[in-house]
Amino acid sequence: MAEIEARQPEIAYAGATCRFFQSRPRLRETYIQQAYVKLIERAQSEVLIANAYFVPTPSIKLALLDAAKRCVAVRLISNSPQTNDLPEISLVGRGHYKDLLAGERVARCCDVQER
Repeated sequence: MAEIEARQPEIAYAGATCRFFQSRPRLRETYIQQAYVKLIERAQSEVLIANAYFVPTPSIKLALLDAAKRCVAVRLISNSPQTNDLPEISLVGRGHYKDLLAGERVARCCDVQER
């Protein structure tokens, strides 16, 4: 174990672009939602969302469905209701999974990729 801890990691720094958004719902700001939708609409191969409190708005849900129709791989990483401090939010978000996982879109994309 000490040998592993003593290893120096290989670090390769690369430039990155980063932008921070805030949304204040009480002021009816939707900057974060707008950013999600724009990024999902521009995705060409993959959308990866990591969010413990994922509950898609209608526009985000539509953008994800459109991405799936374009055969963009859509992945969501979230935690379980058992590990969430607001388990009801996890359950509300999961209420959208059936629509987001509609079989015909997935099957069509699998057929296209196999060719």
